[in-house]
Amino acid sequence: MKIMERIVLGRTIYLVAAGAALLILGVLYTIFGTEASFSPSLETAEPSATHPPDEIILPVEEPDNSYEISTVTFGGSCTTGSMLGISAYGTFNGALEENGTGYFLENLKEIFLTDDFTIAGLDAVLTDRQLEPAEKDSREWFSAPAAAAGIFSDSGVEALSIEFPCTRDYGSEGYSDTEAALEAAGVYWCDSGRAVYRELDSGLIVGIYCCKLREEDAEGVKAWIAGAREKADFVALYVSDTDTSSVPGESKKALLRSYADAGADLIVGTNGAVLQPAEEYNGSCIVYSLGSLIDGAVLYREEHTVLLQAELQSRDGELTGVEYRFIPCRTSEDENPWKPAAITDEALKNDVLAFMHGENNNP
Repeated sequence: MKIMERIVLGRTIYLVAAGAALLILGVLYTIFGTEASFSPSLETAEPSATHPPDEIILPVEEPDNSYEISTVTFGGSCTTGSMLGISAYGTFNGALEENGTGYFLENLKEIFLTDDFTIAGLDAVLTDRQLEPAEKDSREWFSAPAAAAGIFSDSGVEALSIEFPCTRDYGSEGYSDTEAALEAAGVYWCDSGRAVYRELDSGLIVGIYCCKLREEDAEGVKAWIAGAREKADFVALYVSDTDTSSVPGESKKALLRSYADAGADLIVGTNGAVLQPAEEYNGSCIVYSLGSLIDGAVLYREEHTVLLQAELQSRDGELTGVEYRFIPCRTSEDENPWKPAAITDEALKNDVLAFMHGENNNP
């Protein structure tokens, strides 16, 4: 074989050998240079513009932070009646005859219909009879026809405390007529002898006891709280009094705080006239007065009231947390007396909220 032929043959053998070596190295890299195996529960992603073909998508289990919210709304007192039941022009009963029951809470109806439960206070007698006014110190006796119960049933108010002074204006007969009028309208009534327990759609049970602000009743109220804690997930008091100051007195603060110490989650007061601020105390919420939602006793009433909403957070029927929020309201519209509405002006709304949180002296 000639020398040139030997050189060409040698080069050919070298190139073949080098190519074979590179091929073998490529195979070995493919086998040992990447993951050898994957968990059978994981799959590679389909090729796409956002995920290259060799990217692996791991299933990530998100923590379960979901919960259900149930809303319970508390409104102030409602004197839905006129002095001695008079229905002359300019009186509450006159407005009732002229506008019907749906007029008064029309602006708040959506709030009451979309929550889970609504309770307010009734401070008047509902009766169709001519009853003799009861003997009492103040010369005020407020009543309206039994049909006035529709003010509440038409607007989504499910329950009313009747533990108020004016529901006794016409003695036991007027009181029993009021009970009957509310029952006929499908509105639950409660007083110091009849608490309300309500099971919400979430499975939570709410217990509410209605009472007057009286030292002599304190031990009985605390006994109810202890019993309610065994039955209900959320325990509240709805307390009425006759104080007309915008600042709660020390004796009132001490008594309502003692109910918080006894285990009440929420204590809602209403003095039937003016707002008083709220506070957080020993893990409970105390609202000293929601004021008057409807005050048929006077034409020129207090300008502001608030609704309190307790938002109950739960998971699988267990209460996990509570948040409270106020809805500031005007007690009437400019040309429509006794027709409360939520405040839309942000500056005014913030003023009322600041008062309820104790940050200023006037709403």
